[in-house]
Amino acid sequence: MPVGIYETDPTPYVENKIATVDLKRLYDTLPESGDMTDQDHRSLRRLKAFLEGEFKTGVELHQLEDPREDK
Repeated sequence: MPVGIYETDPTPYVENKIATVDLKRLYDTLPESGDMTDQDHRSLRRLKAFLEGEFKTGVELHQLEDPREDK
């Protein structure tokens, strides 16, 4: 999902590129990798939030900040 602000559910934009069922399957089978960057981790957390339905009412600017960021 491109980082951006969505006034509505971003699912149709994602579905335009890849079926969310396929995206979920790929996420669920993603192997652990020790050489991921901080950006990779942030992207995966955002993807997880998307897949869990956290963005069903849109994505606001404050949601782009990552409160679950590893310290």
